[in-house]
Amino acid sequence: MSAQQSTRPLVFKRGGVEVTILVPLPLYPVAERLRELFSAECPSEAEPEQATTELEVTGKVLALACERAAQGTLEGGDGFDFLPVVSVVVQHLESRYLRGNDVHAAVAGVPASARNEVLRAYYLALAALGRRGLLTSGPLRAERPPRIASALFGAARAGRVRLIAVFGGQGNVEEYVEELAALVRTYEGVVEPFVRRAALTLAHHSALPEARDEHAARIDLAAWLEKPEARPAAERLLSAHISLPLIGVTQLACYYVAFKVLGVDPAAMAQFFAAGATGHSQGLVSAVAIASSRTEEDFFANAQKAIALL
Repeated sequence: MSAQQSTRPLVFKRGGVEVTILVPLPLYPVAERLRELFSAECPSEAEPEQATTELEVTGKVLALACERAAQGTLEGGDGFDFLPVVSVVVQHLESRYLRGNDVHAAVAGVPASARNEVLRAYYLALAALGRRGLLTSGPLRAERPPRIASALFGAARAGRVRLIAVFGGQGNVEEYVEELAALVRTYEGVVEPFVRRAALTLAHHSALPEARDEHAARIDLAAWLEKPEARPAAERLLSAHISLPLIGVTQLACYYVAFKVLGVDPAAMAQFFAAGATGHSQGLVSAVAIASSRTEEDFFANAQKAIALL
């Protein structure tokens, strides 16, 4: 919002903590409706007192705003009533708590479960605003503070440290599925396009006649991530024809989130790893995929080849 635009404070309360957000007057009725919904869903009087912070409360407000914007309904509205409010909450979070820093640094002192909630809400909000062009134009772009570069990757760029990307081989535990599910839950706004493509690739290849001759079941990654009860038994998750491609998806999804969160393309990301990329066993496939990618389109194409190969 511009400095000249009139605003009005709106207070959100949760667990004894108050967060005051300045809302432009034209958006105030919708923001006030959001506060009513927030109070109805999270009545502080009905909850036990627990340690919480303004950042956590802001994350919860942002999560609800994103949810309502995605639902596209406000008293029969046109589906985008809440999106400008999402922008206002993001601006408040960035100016009040991030101040140009990375969101991961801001949530470092927050308990893990709450930390992931804030991260999920923040990246869902950025994805929603990005789809509507609200990150590259309008008030939010003008108000966002300059971004502070990553200390680690800044040191790598300056040559003070030499990094190497190392991808592991096939494991003997089934937790890799939960690791991928946790990544998707936290960074859905970032990683969803990659995981959707990977799921289609796995579904296609596992349904081919030659695959059906060797293995009975189709790999339905989308269902397994959405519904834990739909996942195969542990011994099947450990079988090579399932674990190899899904471990590869997990590795490449983590790398995808990393370069997207850093705001760089695969070519710039690769430059951080001056010592190169390598892997053990199947990890070599993931290493080749990232080393061969210069653009995001390259990465998508090479990742699908790697997943199909595995």
